[in-house]
Amino acid sequence: MGISLIAGLTLAALSVPLPADLTHRTQVAHRDGAVDVTYHGKVDLAHHQRGAVTPPGVAGVRRCDWTGTVSVSRHITRPGAAATLSTIVAHDRVVDGSRHGDCLVARKGIERDVAAHRPTLEAHMAAVAARDRASVLADLDAAAALASR
Repeated sequence: MGISLIAGLTLAALSVPLPADLTHRTQVAHRDGAVDVTYHGKVDLAHHQRGAVTPPGVAGVRRCDWTGTVSVSRHITRPGAAATLSTIVAHDRVVDGSRHGDCLVARKGIERDVAAHRPTLEAHMAAVAARDRASVLADLDAAAALASR
Protein backbone atom coordinates (compact mmCIF):
# COMPACT_ATOMS: atom_id res chain seq x y z
CA MET A 1 0.00 0.00 0.00
CA GLY A 2 2.79 2.42 0.76
CA ILE A 3 0.55 4.59 2.90
CA SER A 4 1.24 4.47 6.58
CA LEU A 5 -1.37 5.77 8.91
CA ILE A 6 -0.25 7.98 11.73
CA ALA A 7 -2.80 7.62 14.48
CA GLY A 8 -1.71 10.48 16.66
CA LEU A 9 1.71 9.16 17.53
CA THR A 10 3.31 12.57 17.76
CA LEU A 11 2.78 14.71 20.83
CA ALA A 12 5.18 17.57 21.44
CA ALA A 13 5.25 20.44 23.90
CA LEU A 14 7.05 23.74 23.71
CA SER A 15 6.87 27.25 25.11
CA VAL A 16 5.81 29.90 22.68
CA PRO A 17 7.53 33.28 22.72
CA LEU A 18 4.81 35.90 22.59
CA PRO A 19 5.29 39.14 20.67
CA ALA A 20 5.21 41.08 23.93
CA ASP A 21 5.27 40.19 27.60
CA LEU A 22 2.04 38.61 28.85
CA THR A 23 1.71 40.48 32.13
CA HIS A 24 -1.15 41.83 34.24
CA ARG A 25 -0.49 44.28 37.09
CA THR A 26 -2.81 45.40 39.86
CA GLN A 27 -2.76 46.78 43.39
CA VAL A 28 -4.55 45.15 46.29
CA ALA A 29 -5.48 47.04 49.44
CA HIS A 30 -4.55 45.18 52.62
CA ARG A 31 -4.92 46.23 56.24
CA ASP A 32 -1.12 46.66 56.42
CA GLY A 33 -1.07 48.78 53.25
CA ALA A 34 -1.40 48.38 49.52
CA VAL A 35 0.67 45.77 47.70
CA ASP A 36 1.62 45.46 44.06
CA VAL A 37 0.56 42.18 42.44
CA THR A 38 2.03 41.15 39.10
CA TYR A 39 0.82 38.15 37.12
CA HIS A 40 3.12 36.69 34.45
CA GLY A 41 1.77 34.27 31.85
CA LYS A 42 3.57 31.65 29.79
CA VAL A 43 1.91 29.71 26.98
CA ASP A 44 2.79 26.03 26.65
CA LEU A 45 1.73 24.28 23.46
CA ALA A 46 0.87 20.65 22.99
CA HIS A 47 0.81 19.33 19.42
CA HIS A 48 -0.97 16.24 18.18
CA GLN A 49 -0.17 15.00 14.69
CA ARG A 50 -2.97 13.11 12.95
CA GLY A 51 -3.64 11.87 9.46
CA ALA A 52 -1.85 9.76 6.88
CA VAL A 53 1.45 10.15 5.06
CA THR A 54 0.69 10.00 1.35
CA PRO A 55 2.89 9.05 -1.60
CA PRO A 56 4.40 11.80 -3.78
CA GLY A 57 1.84 13.43 -6.05
CA VAL A 58 -1.10 12.65 -3.77
CA ALA A 59 -2.55 15.44 -1.64
CA GLY A 60 -1.61 15.04 2.01
CA VAL A 61 -4.21 14.57 4.69
CA ARG A 62 -2.07 15.31 7.74
CA ARG A 63 -3.18 17.86 10.31
CA CYS A 64 -1.58 19.30 13.38
CA ASP A 65 -3.97 19.94 16.27
CA TRP A 66 -2.59 22.23 18.95
CA THR A 67 -3.67 23.36 22.40
CA GLY A 68 -2.30 26.34 24.31
CA THR A 69 -2.22 26.14 28.09
CA VAL A 70 -1.39 29.27 30.07
CA SER A 71 0.61 29.01 33.29
CA VAL A 72 0.18 32.12 35.43
CA SER A 73 2.59 33.01 38.22
CA ARG A 74 1.75 35.63 40.84
CA HIS A 75 4.32 37.94 42.46
CA ILE A 76 3.31 40.08 45.46
CA THR A 77 5.57 42.97 46.52
CA ARG A 78 5.16 45.84 48.92
CA PRO A 79 6.24 49.19 47.49
CA GLY A 80 9.88 49.73 48.44
CA ALA A 81 10.39 46.17 49.71
CA ALA A 82 12.98 43.79 48.30
CA ALA A 83 11.13 40.57 49.14
CA THR A 84 8.54 39.03 46.84
CA LEU A 85 5.93 36.38 47.61
CA SER A 86 5.54 34.23 44.48
CA THR A 87 3.46 31.23 43.46
CA ILE A 88 1.80 29.59 40.46
CA VAL A 89 -1.91 30.43 40.56
CA ALA A 90 -3.33 28.99 37.34
CA HIS A 91 -2.61 26.44 34.64
CA ASP A 92 -5.56 26.58 32.25
CA ARG A 93 -6.23 25.48 28.69
CA VAL A 94 -7.10 28.74 26.94
CA VAL A 95 -6.60 28.52 23.17
CA ASP A 96 -6.51 25.79 20.54
CA GLY A 97 -6.48 25.31 16.81
CA SER A 98 -5.54 23.12 13.90
CA ARG A 99 -3.25 23.52 10.90
CA HIS A 100 -2.85 21.55 7.71
CA GLY A 101 0.37 19.55 7.43
CA ASP A 102 3.16 18.41 9.71
CA CYS A 103 3.46 19.90 13.21
CA LEU A 104 7.16 20.68 12.80
CA VAL A 105 6.54 22.50 9.53
CA ALA A 106 3.52 24.36 10.96
CA ARG A 107 5.37 25.62 14.06
CA LYS A 108 5.78 29.25 12.91
CA GLY A 109 2.17 29.37 11.74
CA ILE A 110 1.01 28.05 15.11
CA GLU A 111 3.04 30.76 16.86
CA ARG A 112 1.24 33.35 14.70
CA ASP A 113 -2.10 31.73 15.58
CA VAL A 114 -1.30 31.98 19.30
CA ALA A 115 -0.22 35.62 18.89
CA ALA A 116 -3.55 36.33 17.16
CA HIS A 117 -5.29 35.07 20.32
CA ARG A 118 -3.57 37.76 22.42
CA PRO A 119 -6.88 39.48 23.41
CA THR A 120 -8.16 36.13 24.71
CA LEU A 121 -4.92 35.57 26.63
CA GLU A 122 -5.04 39.07 28.15
CA ALA A 123 -8.69 38.58 29.18
CA HIS A 124 -7.70 35.28 30.80
CA MET A 125 -4.92 37.01 32.77
CA ALA A 126 -7.39 39.65 34.03
CA ALA A 127 -9.89 36.93 35.02
CA VAL A 128 -7.19 35.01 36.91
CA ALA A 129 -6.26 38.20 38.79
CA ALA A 130 -9.89 38.89 39.69
CA ARG A 131 -10.57 35.40 41.04
CA ASP A 132 -7.20 35.35 42.86
CA ARG A 133 -7.88 38.45 45.01
CA ALA A 134 -9.11 36.48 48.05
CA SER A 135 -6.04 34.22 47.88
CA VAL A 136 -3.76 37.27 47.77
CA LEU A 137 -5.36 38.62 50.94
CA ALA A 138 -5.12 35.21 52.65
CA ASP A 139 -1.44 34.88 51.71
CA LEU A 140 -0.72 38.38 53.05
CA ASP A 141 -2.50 37.55 56.32
CA ALA A 142 -0.50 34.31 56.63
CA ALA A 143 2.78 36.11 55.93
CA ALA A 144 1.93 38.79 58.52
CA ALA A 145 1.09 36.10 61.10
CA LEU A 146 4.43 34.36 60.48
CA ALA A 147 6.34 37.63 60.70
CA SER A 148 4.75 38.50 64.05
CA ARG A 149 6.00 35.29 65.72
